[in-house]
Amino acid sequence: MKKALFLVLLIAILAACAPAQPTTDIQSTAIAIVQTGIALTQTALPTSTPPPPTLTLTITLINPTPTPARLFIPIITPDAIQVERWKEYQTALALSLLSKFPPEFILCEWIILGQSGQEVYVVAVCGSSGARSSRPAVIYLNPDGSIQNVESVGYGSTRSLNIQRLFPPDIQEMIYSESTHMISEQLREHLDWRLSNHEEPPLIVLSAIPTP
Repeated sequence: MKKALFLVLLIAILAACAPAQPTTDIQSTAIAIVQTGIALTQTALPTSTPPPPTLTLTITLINPTPTPARLFIPIITPDAIQVERWKEYQTALALSLLSKFPPEFILCEWIILGQSGQEVYVVAVCGSSGARSSRPAVIYLNPDGSIQNVESVGYGSTRSLNIQRLFPPDIQEMIYSESTHMISEQLREHLDWRLSNHEEPPLIVLSAIPTP
């Protein structure tokens, strides 16, 4: 009996003398582990760079207003006789376009729109320092190439009728075309230059001279 009581006391003493073990909070430990795992996972992920902004281009197509069709004018180079007699052509055109002025004071520029037999269809610009005239005209030739007569069409109530009477349909179309008006402007510019350089030939003669 005494021996059994001694063993119980010995066990109690040993238990009291043993170092206290820390109390482990299982739930807190689990939370800490989870939080640490999240933190480690977030640290391991690379820092995301926002994508560059997308540039959106809005292209508006503008349809240009169509321009009127321009008739191509085949400028006819004068033949050798016409080139040789250009002063004769100039005098005849001056007498027709500016009949009130002495022809020796008038210079003329012209383009050939076509020719049928002895008829040469032209648009001419004649002028001096104090007068200017621009008209379509028909130059009637003799068999030897010399000029017989010139009939030009002025501005007035009978202009359209005279153009229809004197010119074939294709030449009429050229007369009214925008291209002919543009060429006439070039003739006027060259005429202005020639008024200060009287011995210079018209453009139509220059066009027949081969360039070196």
